[in-house]
Amino acid sequence: MSQLEIDPGVEVPIHTHNPQLDSIFVLSGEAEVFINGEWRRVGPEDYLLAPVGVEHGVRNIGREPLRLFIHHSPPLL
Repeated sequence: MSQLEIDPGVEVPIHTHNPQLDSIFVLSGEAEVFINGEWRRVGPEDYLLAPVGVEHGVRNIGREPLRLFIHHSPPLL
């Protein structure tokens, strides 16, 4: 588990995890998240699940830092 803070205008490139799933909860800020082949707008208290091998990425589209709570299962080593 981790908390990630992304500055305005910064993007985490589209990627996958194998063998982890990526569970993401938006604590604060506004973002666009790439999942299931499209970009979707998300905000505080939104939850996203990227199953194993599913492409996903995130970009901060707001004026404030984007804060995410992230859980990988099984844990990243």
